[in-house]
Amino acid sequence: AQRHRNSKQKLQANIVQTKMTLNFETMPNLLLQIEAIRVGTFCWTRDALCGVSLTAVFCLLYVSGFRKAELVDHGEGLTYLTRSSLRWHCGGVETRDPTREQLLALRPGDWVEVWPRQSKCDFTGEVWGDKPVFCHYGNEDGNACRAIAKLELTAPVHGVRRIAFPLLCADDGRPLSEALAQRIFDAMMQMLLPARASDYSWHSFRHGLAMRLRAAN
Repeated sequence: AQRHRNSKQKLQANIVQTKMTLNFETMPNLLLQIEAIRVGTFCWTRDALCGVSLTAVFCLLYVSGFRKAELVDHGEGLTYLTRSSLRWHCGGVETRDPTREQLLALRPGDWVEVWPRQSKCDFTGEVWGDKPVFCHYGNEDGNACRAIAKLELTAPVHGVRRIAFPLLCADDGRPLSEALAQRIFDAMMQMLLPARASDYSWHSFRHGLAMRLRAAN
């Protein structure tokens, strides 16, 4: 009986700790309502490189289920997504290094593949490393393909520089640390939903995707 009570208490604790999902109502606000925030000495603005980068990553997370850990710098080498993780399909042409003209000409029928790196569920990259996420171009708000294209146009990166240039980056092109990424997200949620900010985390993107997939059978 005591073992049953302990198990029930653990289950209840996990339910309490579960984060809210990022849904269709919250996502546009996260993308459009916040112009700038300050986190300590770090200033984030939507139209600067870090802002465009974070917007692209939010759009990607909403449809992909990538973890925060696959986007930020842990100080353990190249463990995060970079520009070389992208493979573009523009007008029937596949390229890993798109030109400005190709990006500006994107239309329905084009897409970008995002190839995973190693992660905590796949330490060697052998399980999921050959299974990309496909983001198709569309005109709807929050379209991941269009947001990533805007990032490519905002800060063009070509050749071998794409190998190490992070998808999620600061204004100087360096990867964001896990701590700073978390503080930026927390500040955004505090601005949007001050009474419920602590109910959300980066994991809310994965939770939301799982719920939508479940609802769609």
